[in-house]
Amino acid sequence: MMKRLAYFPKLSACLRKTAAGRMASVILFSAIMIAGCTSENSNLAGPDFPAETVSSERVTSVLKPENIAGKKGGVRPEGLHPNSKRYADSSMPSASGRDGEVTVTARALRAGDGTVTLEVTTGELDSEATPPGNLSKLLVKALDIENPDPDEPIWEENHNKLKGGGYWSTTYSDIARGQQLFVHANVRGIIRGTAVVKLTETVKSRPDLAVVEIDAPSESLVGDPVIVLATIAEMQQDVGATADCVFYVDGEEIDRADGIWVNAGDAVNCQFPATFGTAGTKELKVAVENVVPGDFDSSNNALTALIEVRERGNDFYWSASASIDLEPFYYSSNYYYGYYYYAGWGVRREGQASGSRPGTVGGFPMDLSFSLTSGGNDWVNETFTGQQATYSEWYDACFYQYLPDNGFLQVCDSPYYNRTHAQVQRYSAQATYYSAYYYWYGSYSYRNDVLPEYGTDLTFEIKVDGQTDSALMEGSIDLHQTSNYYNYCDWWGCYYGQYYGNYPSYLTGWGSGSPQ
Repeated sequence: MMKRLAYFPKLSACLRKTAAGRMASVILFSAIMIAGCTSENSNLAGPDFPAETVSSERVTSVLKPENIAGKKGGVRPEGLHPNSKRYADSSMPSASGRDGEVTVTARALRAGDGTVTLEVTTGELDSEATPPGNLSKLLVKALDIENPDPDEPIWEENHNKLKGGGYWSTTYSDIARGQQLFVHANVRGIIRGTAVVKLTETVKSRPDLAVVEIDAPSESLVGDPVIVLATIAEMQQDVGATADCVFYVDGEEIDRADGIWVNAGDAVNCQFPATFGTAGTKELKVAVENVVPGDFDSSNNALTALIEVRERGNDFYWSASASIDLEPFYYSSNYYYGYYYYAGWGVRREGQASGSRPGTVGGFPMDLSFSLTSGGNDWVNETFTGQQATYSEWYDACFYQYLPDNGFLQVCDSPYYNRTHAQVQRYSAQATYYSAYYYWYGSYSYRNDVLPEYGTDLTFEIKVDGQTDSALMEGSIDLHQTSNYYNYCDWWGCYYGQYYGNYPSYLTGWGSGSPQ
């Protein structure tokens, strides 16, 4: 069974630190490489490998950055980009003014508790570089919302004889979102004499990053790879944010994608792979951490889901899920005194399916075909002849392929687990960030603007012809329509900060099974 879990309303490194005794039951499986984090007492033995041949050093050695870079020669697959490259940025700009060679920038961001932080700098905001010169004097005026006239402010305050360099900040508690702050800055130490810069900054909301959804199987088998796909949204629309997207299992950090970017009012995906070495109920958690420039509401920064890991049997096992938005998610707000602003995330149509069967097919090269359809419409339709393994290790050999329209294919032939595993995915968001233990060490892929047509089912078929055997994996799930809604108003009420948000109607479904 696969689950679509949405944030509604408030739900709440093993592989970086191979300390003895930590996370012996969880092995991180990459779509490109399989690696584990074990202690000397861990039992990772499969039917063909006695326990004493498996050491933590041998399993974790492939995780070293130099080994990751070496396997791909430092070249990223075509179409993928570093996380530092923003796919889009429609944030409301911060105010900026100049006097000759001197530039001053001001930003006022309002947090969920009503406090507004005003920052003024001669350099770049959110930069570790030391800004030039010294802000020697500042005059700040709070302007009236209905009549924003600097000559008739609500209040004003002077800050004289400042010696803190090119950066200054303060906080206020009586400023509304959409209100304007007039700043008069004197700057010394950059040009001869004093530079005078005047600017007007509009108070914006801090970005609010929320983990709003986790697509993950609710069941899996020991040794079978699982893909966890989390949706991260910016809920306030004013300003985008960078953050670290972190994956935990039973409270232990397993994987991460550092420095992801979420545009204002937008949503992206973080994708994590995992394989579990022991049976039992595991808690999955995805969290956004280190949000820059700060987070409006930290209570929605994480989401959890449970997965039941079962012992491997002697039959074919499959699982599948789908999530199809029928209309864009949107917010509306009237914080500019009657001016309504709409923002949308676009429409997502996501589906994934995987199958696992006992026995290997004798390794690569293989003939492969992948089909994922909804209502008879192709979501994925790919074939490969004489395909070699993309990645191989002593315990496994895998083929993986990323599709240009945000899809993913994989087949693994595993003598260690004595099973053949395959999966096919199609997902869409403005950007999909892959975690650090993929070969390209945290990158994103642009989404295709052409979304697939859908029906009331999701059906998959994967054919694998190996060197000694063949495998056919297939299954189908029904999709049903549902909706989620919620409303939100800022602490002072709904007049200047009214937001209406909804998860619109969508089709969803999940299922798992094996032959009767």
